[in-house]
Amino acid sequence: MTDGSSLEHVTSSPTAACVQCLVVLCGLPGSGKTALASVLCHGHPPFIASSSVIHVCYDDFIPNNLDLTYNSSTVNDKNKPAELSWKTYRSSLYKCVDELIHQNDSKPDRFCQGQNSCCPDSFNEELKQNFLEKLHRTMDVRKEIACRNNTHLYIIDDNMFYRSMRYEYYQMARNHGIGFCEIYLNCPLDVAKERNQQRKDSISYETLVTMEMKLEPPDGTKFSWEQNSITISAVNTVDESVQEKIWNHIKRAFSHPVAPLVEENIDEKNASREVIAANVIHQSDQILRKCIAEEMNKRKVSGKLTKSALKELGTQLSVLKNRILDDIRNQKIQLDIDTTDFISDLQNHVTAIFLKNVGS
Repeated sequence: MTDGSSLEHVTSSPTAACVQCLVVLCGLPGSGKTALASVLCHGHPPFIASSSVIHVCYDDFIPNNLDLTYNSSTVNDKNKPAELSWKTYRSSLYKCVDELIHQNDSKPDRFCQGQNSCCPDSFNEELKQNFLEKLHRTMDVRKEIACRNNTHLYIIDDNMFYRSMRYEYYQMARNHGIGFCEIYLNCPLDVAKERNQQRKDSISYETLVTMEMKLEPPDGTKFSWEQNSITISAVNTVDESVQEKIWNHIKRAFSHPVAPLVEENIDEKNASREVIAANVIHQSDQILRKCIAEEMNKRKVSGKLTKSALKELGTQLSVLKNRILDDIRNQKIQLDIDTTDFISDLQNHVTAIFLKNVGS
């Protein structure tokens, strides 16, 4: 890997080290993510034109209308193969991208020779073939230049409305020591609705509204790992100044790869995990107690609740606290925490979970 202080220098050398970058697009359906990805794939700046650009559009690989609550244990017919769930498709795509990054770094000749086998044989055959065919089409466009420069840009194109979805790709970038950035396309609901209605595979308006309510935009002020993110108006992506802002954003990510975590002794690492897990529960408990106190005080000051109603509310919030702690303990809730800013990230995330449950 290189520190990428001068990307032009890196990409002009035929013996350059492998330089890679993950760009995660997020936003509502109809916000223009795929259109932006197409612009990036055919970009004119030298550092883009001299790279292989691999566009991973989730809509190209995941069938529509999958049962999001599907559980293979509910299939009674043992002779009938279970269909892949929505989460399984997403996990498979993630692993394909992860393996492709690994191969391009360790065995770049495989990419140039079209020998990538980044999807394990155990994966769904249709998904694997679809992914590899799209990868090979990408190679045909910029194969010679990309192989000479050994520079690769991965565009992850999905709604990514939960922060935890994007955090997985940040972890991937950190594990490989490559660039990472986010581009959030901020789209008004009425614009998304109009565009969605024009799409071939549109979703229901109710689903769109639900996604808009659940959307967690990037926030580098609260989550340190999201500092390398920008927000773009979905109605203005064709403006030259906006596109220049996007190019510069990606270029910075290329030039400043995420520092990988330092490997630790296995025993020490396991012991450390136990300490961190216990600390997370303890700190979360303290944060939730503070949230409950603030919520109770707010309701008391409003004067809208009787004493008995306040007492009942206190009981309900205590039950909610214990449920959230159990979900954290059992990893049903994934906390996106950067260890460099542990307390701040944990407080922001746990408070957000509490407020969302109180609001619902």
